[in-house]
Amino acid sequence: QRMRMGGAQGLAVLRETIFQVLRGLSQIHAKNLMHRDIKPSNVIVRRDETSGRPVIKLADFGSSVATPDPEGSSEQEETAARVLYGEKGPSLDEETEKYQPPEVRLRAALQGVGNGPPPPPFDRDRPSSYDLWSAGVLFLEMVIGTDQPFALQPRENAMIERTLAKFPGRIRKAVSFLHGLAQFCVVPDAQALSTWLAPLRKPMQEAEAVLRKAGSSSSSSSSSSSSRGGARRATSMTTKTFDDGEGEGAAGLSSGTQRCGQQDILDAVLQRDPLRLGLEAFGPEGKAIAQLIGALLKWSPAKRMSAAEAAALPLFGDVVLA
Repeated sequence: QRMRMGGAQGLAVLRETIFQVLRGLSQIHAKNLMHRDIKPSNVIVRRDETSGRPVIKLADFGSSVATPDPEGSSEQEETAARVLYGEKGPSLDEETEKYQPPEVRLRAALQGVGNGPPPPPFDRDRPSSYDLWSAGVLFLEMVIGTDQPFALQPRENAMIERTLAKFPGRIRKAVSFLHGLAQFCVVPDAQALSTWLAPLRKPMQEAEAVLRKAGSSSSSSSSSSSSRGGARRATSMTTKTFDDGEGEGAAGLSSGTQRCGQQDILDAVLQRDPLRLGLEAFGPEGKAIAQLIGALLKWSPAKRMSAAEAAALPLFGDVVLA
């Protein structure tokens, strides 16, 4: 509440909190560890008695994993994993679904569909990307003031449930999750849609057609509404690309491609904010926070901004640790 309604003071608390979480993650990752359970209950906040500023500590390393060290011993890492998790190693059981990145959460939803291997508990090529996604979700929750940032409107959920009634519940849930991600410019890439995400192509197409039609009808009937208070635009789960110059795109199951960028994220935050404040109330810093969230919430694990890079952004240039 203090962060979201405190004006300049609230922005200072928000920036310091985000910065300290990023700094903590950068230190963990520098030691070739990943936390794997970043969420509000594992972020301990206390107030410095002298300065009154927040002091952040990351807690509960019960799900952490030693990641590959180019100069270390893989045998050592495997031994540590066996001590913590037994012979089967780390699994989805130690993770919190809401903070799982899509490459983990959606693979888990598709487990048992087809004959593929069990879903991995994290991206093996870049394990730290798990924490980066979780941090992006955490920051999104902070700026929106809700623990369900990707939740759809009840009407949208009802349309998906009705349209996809012939599919299993976990498929409907996965499609709803994908649609929620698309509001923040996070969409599957062509490689995912043609391989492990292929079982979702048909339900995604069917849901998208219904949602686009409903969105068009809503937009035409609300043409006099402002973009800040009017009906939400229909959003494609498969044809948006993030307009950040990096070329991260979608497969384009539908004709055409929508560009998606910082303003879309700002609009999505405002639309979900119960207080109708949004990030633009914080001026340029609010836009920079939206850009940071977009850089962490990338579909591709390889493209998520590292914690060290994020902590070094100009947004935090004048933040001094308490």
